[in-house]
Amino acid sequence: MRNLDYISMAQTIGRIIRLHPDDSKRLSEGSLTPGKTEDYVKSYGFIHVPVYSNTGIATARRLQSVAETIFVKGQPVISTIQK
Repeated sequence: MRNLDYISMAQTIGRIIRLHPDDSKRLSEGSLTPGKTEDYVKSYGFIHVPVYSNTGIATARRLQSVAETIFVKGQPVISTIQK
């Protein structure tokens, strides 16, 4: 993940937290209450970033920053790509 820009990190997080197909079906049928995660088949997602004494710390911080920007602050992440 260390080579990913902010948009790619956000997409990776989105893939991890994507709804389970059964949850999606139950939500559309009305048999699952939105936000009542204890009833979901997939109620959470994990992102594992290996961090050693000097390796991976910056990557973990960038990933945390992306997650906070999107899910806590509700803001879009912006990435500038230069050629």
